[in-house]
Amino acid sequence: MYLVNTRLTAGVEPLSRTRLRELLLEAADTADGLQHVYVQTDPAGADVTLFLLATSLAAAEGSALRLHTALLTSRAELRGWVLVRSGADLVAALAGPALLSGAGPDGKALPGQEPDSAEC
Repeated sequence: MYLVNTRLTAGVEPLSRTRLRELLLEAADTADGLQHVYVQTDPAGADVTLFLLATSLAAAEGSALRLHTALLTSRAELRGWVLVRSGADLVAALAGPALLSGAGPDGKALPGQEPDSAEC
């Protein structure tokens, strides 16, 4: 499994992390290998981590790019949103201090990782 981090700058309409996650899940098809999506929003946009099953890092990054391109060109509510970064690099803003310094007080490295979590 590969983790691909992306950054989207906000467009005309703000989106909640829950709605953006829903849109990404809807846009994915089986070939993308998308297993899980983590989204963290801020006033300027969103940091997204895609957990992808793929044969290589290049294939995972290709799936992430295809998924974002399809989403940004097909959904009116994402008008003006722009993909500004995509890759397998660690994004400190998304990881937060819990991941960078070890697990948080509840033993989790990232918040809201349960598949049924309202945050996720």
